[in-house]
Amino acid sequence: MSMIVEEGGYAVMAVIIILALLALLLVFSPLLLKTSLYQSFINLISGG
Repeated sequence: MSMIVEEGGYAVMAVIIILALLALLLVFSPLLLKTSLYQSFINLISGG
């Protein structure tokens, strides 16, 4: 029984991680495509 529970837990974790990565791609890919926002982001980090 414990083996089944562990496998189910790993499957759930894998699905959550995949969904999180897809969400990050959807959020950040448009921002990275806009070079002006990316440039301003670098300026904020560098203190400019």
